[in-house]
Parts: sequence; C-alpha cells; structure tokens
Amino acid sequence: MVGVVSVVGVGLWGRVWCVPFGYDGRVFGRKKEKAEAEAVQPQVVEEPQAPVNPKFTPKKGRPTPSRKEQQAARRQPLVVNDRKEAKAREREAMAKARERQNDALMGGDQRYLPAVDRGSQRRYIRDYVDARRNLGDFMLAVLLVLLIGGWIAQGVSGTSSVGATVYYGSVYAMYALMILWVVDYFILWRSLKKKLIAKFGEVQRGSGMYAFNRVMMIRRMRRPVPMVKYGEYPH
Repeated sequence: MVGVVSVVGVGLWGRVWCVPFGYDGRVFGRKKEKAEAEAVQPQVVEEPQAPVNPKFTPKKGRPTPSRKEQQAARRQPLVVNDRKEAKAREREAMAKARERQNDALMGGDQRYLPAVDRGSQRRYIRDYVDARRNLGDFMLAVLLVLLIGGWIAQGVSGTSSVGATVYYGSVYAMYALMILWVVDYFILWRSLKKKLIAKFGEVQRGSGMYAFNRVMMIRRMRRPVPMVKYGEYPH
C-alpha cells in the first residue's frame, strides 16, 4: 500500500506551498521475514506421469513367463502311470511274500508262516499231533478205498444181492471209521488241552479247531510240514 503525505507551509510572499512525500506503506523488516518463510517451505516438484496401460504388468525382478512355460509348469504326470507302477510293485511284493510263506510252510524260516500258524502254542500243537499216531493219518485213504470199492462192486454185480451187500458194507464201514476218528480226536484233544494249560497257562483261542484240521490231514500232506518224528513229543 502506497501512502502520500503532504507538508503544507507559507512562503515569504504569502504563498502557500505543499510538498508531497510518497512511501510504499510497507513496514520495515517485513520483506526479510517473508523471504525467510518462503525459503523454509519445501518445494514440491511434480514428475510427469507415464500413461497407464491396464494390460501392462510391471516387472517383478524376473521376466514374465511365456504361455508355453506356464503350461509346462501346470502340467503334471499322469496318475495312471503312477497307479500302474504301484500295482506292479504291489504284485511283486505279494509274490515275494508268497514265496517266503511257501518256504516257511516247507520247513524254512518260521517267521514268514501264515498268521494262523505263528506262535509257540501253535508250534506245540503241531508237534504234538505229528508225534502221535492218529487215526486221521490214514483215514482219508481208507475212506477213498471203501467208496471206490463199493461203487465197483455194485457196478459189477448189478442188481445181485452180493453187489448190494458189498456196497452197503462199505458204506457202514465208512460211517464206523468216521465215528472212530471223532472219538480218537476227542481223546487227543483232552490230553493236548491239559498240556497246553500246564505249559502256557491258557489255551489260545481256536486251538481246538487248529488241532482238528491238523489231525484230519494225511501226515505227508500237512502244512507246515511235520518237524518231528513219531514218538518225539514236545516238552
């Protein structure tokens, strides 16, 4: 703001004179303070922005993979090949297990026996049955001979009384042999059960049927094969 100040005076000749004095109206020191304030304020420089492309992906330190590379990364091995390989390995493992089991049944490593044949009590039952002369050792062979003999006699004799007598005689003999075989088994099991309790304190579940199946088979057809001779009873 600029102000004007006039000084009015009277001259020698009675004239009035007026002398104007002009100033800009600014206070002393204000210009300096304004300059210092402008120097303190930080100057913000706007950088020109590049045009934004919505389809552009900024770099992340590595090149963007191509379409083929992305497809190769998503590609996984076929499950069918893995299944085939797994089945092949499973068949191979099962074949080896069966081979070890058959060797154990024939007198090999007893650790690979079937679960039903494992254990010290099962081994005791087998040895006891194999050491005893049982009626079942030859019962199947005798039954087969009687059956075939009855058929042959009936076929040769026809409707004669001799053929009928031989046939019915063989049938009665088979029934009698089966009854004797059952009685022989009960005698064996009664003695064996006492020995199992005395040695092991209890009888393992299924031991009676296990001994029954063992007695029913011919000695040379038993599996696991007999490991003792007649009369070599286990202690």
